[in-house]
Amino acid sequence: MKTLADMTKEWKLSIVPILEELQGHCMIRRWNRPGSYILSGGADFCWVELPSEARPIQARVLEEYRRLHDVLQALLCGQPDDTLRELKQANEVVLGVIKQEGWLHHATADEAFLEATEALETAVGLISRLYSAEEDTIILVPDTNTLLYNPDLDSWDLYEGRQYRLVLLPTVLAELDKHKINHRNESVRKCSERLIRQIKEYRRRGSLIDGVTLRTGKSVIQTVAIEPDLSKSLPWLDASNEDDRLLAAMIEVIRRNPRAYCVLVHGISTFRTKLSSPESLMRNLLNLKRLSKVKLADVLRNN
Repeated sequence: MKTLADMTKEWKLSIVPILEELQGHCMIRRWNRPGSYILSGGADFCWVELPSEARPIQARVLEEYRRLHDVLQALLCGQPDDTLRELKQANEVVLGVIKQEGWLHHATADEAFLEATEALETAVGLISRLYSAEEDTIILVPDTNTLLYNPDLDSWDLYEGRQYRLVLLPTVLAELDKHKINHRNESVRKCSERLIRQIKEYRRRGSLIDGVTLRTGKSVIQTVAIEPDLSKSLPWLDASNEDDRLLAAMIEVIRRNPRAYCVLVHGISTFRTKLSSPESLMRNLLNLKRLSKVKLADVLRNN
């Protein structure tokens, strides 16, 4: 498993070779000759138009970089102004080289791409400024279906040899409340009601906000008050969609714990479809585990 910091660094490293491939097709020329009466402020150079065979490379690196930037922007939301300013400046440098628009101070493509690579490094490095409530901890965030399929939370035996923290989100608890009354399937209604009683019973062990023991030396269960502002999250998330609200809450969990191992545990294929989309977080941000009712422990041990 990898932390947020690990995964964003790997994402950056996957973009650099595409940038280098694009660089091999790029040229810069001087447009403002010495002695000219045109005042350019030193930006005397411009890009030579890319050859047609380089356009797919440009489109690929632009798409990949924009996804990374969207994630960084969502995670760094709320940070001090100087951090947000550095992110904005780095983004302008990287986009300027990828899109190749406007005038330049650089006389060669090598200089321009070196600056872009350094700016990319700066942007990803800003993640290190995030405070982490947990360090080197496994945090499991189950969706509603996972809880319904595996309601005996005390019996979960996951990650042999490692302790983990089971985090319940408000969106999941609210959905259980709805299912308890409104679900058309009686067994789902009963299971939802059982889970709610069970979670209330855990309060006898202490504060669920701080976390209480599920299995001694093995697991802790905790509730968190996270209601994410989707206007400040990833641009492709829909506030009216419950799955998207869960994903936004998961991103907030990761943002608060960038040096922990955060895992979204889901019991249906909806998330695999969502996270396999072009805006996917699956490869670079969220560790996903799909649970089966019968082989819960085996699935998690083998992943």
